[in-house]
Amino acid sequence: MPFKTIAGLDDTIHSNFADILDAIQRDNWDWLHLNSGIERGGKSSFALFQAKLASENGLKFDWSPKLSHVFFYEKNLAKKMMNLPDRSVVIIDEGGEVLFSRRAIEKEVIEIIQTLMIYGSKNILLIINIPDWRWIDKYIRLARVRSLAKIRTYPYMKQGRMKRARGFYEMYTRAQVINASRGLGSHSEGYLGSPSFGGRAKFFGYHYKKEWDWYSKKKTEFLKKKKEKQAEKKRKKDFLAMKKLPKVAELPDDFAGVDDLKPIKVDTFNI
Repeated sequence: MPFKTIAGLDDTIHSNFADILDAIQRDNWDWLHLNSGIERGGKSSFALFQAKLASENGLKFDWSPKLSHVFFYEKNLAKKMMNLPDRSVVIIDEGGEVLFSRRAIEKEVIEIIQTLMIYGSKNILLIINIPDWRWIDKYIRLARVRSLAKIRTYPYMKQGRMKRARGFYEMYTRAQVINASRGLGSHSEGYLGSPSFGGRAKFFGYHYKKEWDWYSKKKTEFLKKKKEKQAEKKRKKDFLAMKKLPKVAELPDDFAGVDDLKPIKVDTFNI
């Protein structure tokens, strides 16, 4: 079947993903791809482009308003992924909190590895958006990541003011990610070398507006619930801390209230 292209992506990106989808469908591979870049750089937009391209070429993705193949880090993620059909596209957005080596705790790392083992048995294209690929758990970097796209912005002048254009990406191979992971240090970025798969490319926004609105709504609702849970957790923590504070004074057991206090006579001449 001929490879289908979609609007908004240039030929370099189409060529990259033709190879990836071929590996999944012909060779029965799984594929973990990272989109790494600054906040509002275009990671989520690019992930939707990737899902659209993959679904046009044989992989499964839910394009209903529920977007049931889009996850944010949440409990029971492994079980939810197990219910997806084989050869699906899955997006994990805002996944950084569990994957960051600086923050991850043992339980969370074990759960994400279990999830990766599941997607490996189902020939899934798993796309994870994360602010910085270097913060991801080292096991995942060395053993699971197959490709990395660095989503970039580039400066330009408009009417005498410096602005930044979004929608640029650079693609790197598994070997480059592994070598960079082994040499992480003050100059770790340089170990990636030059972009592979044809170098730098551009993707274009303002496509699939309806789908993007669904995605944005789902993400906003998730972040709202997350903030509410964090606020509730803080309130409980503050309440427990207050209960542990020492009492300033002990009142008598028969104390009835302020009215029970007797006035004190003061000799004003001897003050």
